[in-house]
Amino acid sequence: MKEPFRRRKLQCASASGLHRIAYLEWGEPGGAKVLVCVHGLTRCARDFDRLAAEMVRRGYRVVCPDVAGRGDSDWLRNPAEYVVPTYANDMVTLIARLDVESVHWVGTSLGGLIGMALAALPESPIGRLALNDVGPVLVGASLDRIGSYVGKWPALPDIEAAEQYVAQGRRAVELLRCDPLPDAGPARRAIGYARARHGCEDGDARPARKGGGDCGRRPRADFAARRPDQDREGFSAGGRLGAAALAVGAHSQAR
Repeated sequence: MKEPFRRRKLQCASASGLHRIAYLEWGEPGGAKVLVCVHGLTRCARDFDRLAAEMVRRGYRVVCPDVAGRGDSDWLRNPAEYVVPTYANDMVTLIARLDVESVHWVGTSLGGLIGMALAALPESPIGRLALNDVGPVLVGASLDRIGSYVGKWPALPDIEAAEQYVAQGRRAVELLRCDPLPDAGPARRAIGYARARHGCEDGDARPARKGGGDCGRRPRADFAARRPDQDREGFSAGGRLGAAALAVGAHSQAR
């Protein structure tokens, strides 16, 4: 069956050399009404499949990149370059490839931080900004909590343990379709399986898997009503992100 998006790659540069960024493009290739959707720390572009399909129906051309080191994008040669300025530089190159002056932006967690970094710049190309699961302040407790689970996998001593883990994951996939996501322990522990199902794996600072608005005007931002430390990046993008999509659509109609 033909995929509803186009898979593309873009060459970007960092201090350590060149790397390729993969992205998915939905909708009309030359459409001027562009929505860029950027995923969270350990995620990938496929998080936004349902959101992208909906926004295409609303007249958008939707672009969903894999941030460097995630999904189908290249690893960076220097692990120290896995920082927001590097990601922001890559996104500027991506927006230039799209040949538009302004984009709307939906960012989850890390994707929101990248969006804020770009939106704060003079003559930013971000005309509308929707933030999900992140805000302008991250307290130490939040970062400690993220560090407590990112890149950590349970011990699987034998095939039976692995089968049990995957079975929990299948149940988690069904739970992930619910809104809100339950706090059930087995579902939380099996988020890794759901991530793998979408082509991503957990990672640490170096991920484990390779695979402008009007001049002088700041973009308007919409904030999802969730604490940044309650980071459930395994949930379906079609759930709470649907609210962000409606916010972006409402702003576009008002312009």
